[in-house]
Amino acid sequence: MHKVYAELVFLDNFAVNLLVILLAAQLTGVRRRWGRYMLAAGMGGVYASAAFGVPLIAMLPIRAAVGVVMGLTAFWARGERGAWRGVCAFWAASFVLAGAVYAIMAAYGDTAAAGGVMIVRPPARAIILGLLTGAAAVMLLARIRRRTALQAAHTADIRLYMADREARTKAFVDTGNLVREPFTGRNVIFLSKTAAGALLEPEMLALLMGKGTMETDRLRFIPCDTASGGAVMTGIEIDGVAAGDAETQARAVVCLANRPLPEGCGAIVGSALMEELGKGARYEDG
Repeated sequence: MHKVYAELVFLDNFAVNLLVILLAAQLTGVRRRWGRYMLAAGMGGVYASAAFGVPLIAMLPIRAAVGVVMGLTAFWARGERGAWRGVCAFWAASFVLAGAVYAIMAAYGDTAAAGGVMIVRPPARAIILGLLTGAAAVMLLARIRRRTALQAAHTADIRLYMADREARTKAFVDTGNLVREPFTGRNVIFLSKTAAGALLEPEMLALLMGKGTMETDRLRFIPCDTASGGAVMTGIEIDGVAAGDAETQARAVVCLANRPLPEGCGAIVGSALMEELGKGARYEDG
């Protein structure tokens, strides 16, 4: 029979709850609110202490409701959106952290539960290792989320027109794409082979790839500097490009990309072209 002190149950749960909330904040990227975080962590500590003495309130629906209230307490603010996203991140961090701690603690001996509170006597290094493992997992999720959000902020949907063809694709907006056709000054768009095939007729696509022999006044030669040195690229001037569902169009030249494009993108455009199309947005590297 283990002797459990309510004040120690409160302190343990307060510390773990505060860590979970901080990891959830890292995962969502919200502004830190230490007062709210400590209040929410304290609510969890009080609930854990009460649940040990009154097993009835340790039922799953009540525990879930307390978790939602803690999440809203930590992340809700008047006039701001995304509170429920913070609640979901709180639950995700809880599952990852608690799972890591429980697995490592269980590996060192038998565990017991009373009133919804787990009782175990693991070495201190087991707790530390569990916390570090869970924290590392949540930090990895936060890094993946930031990379995904950064890429989303640097992409735009574009429509390309050539003769009677229209191709829609997602474009990566690259501030380093300053390439222009030297005689007309038109912006150059780099396409994947799939996107180019959807826009151009087979004969024109072959010409763009340097394999065709058809005669056309659309053919352009664009000098540019690459990481491996200077080069001259073959391009095709298209009828127009538009951003999203906007009506504004601009003439442009398309070339085949000579390197893999970002995941989910079929084109690379310059920020100057997007501003020309009336987006009015600035795309800066993070």
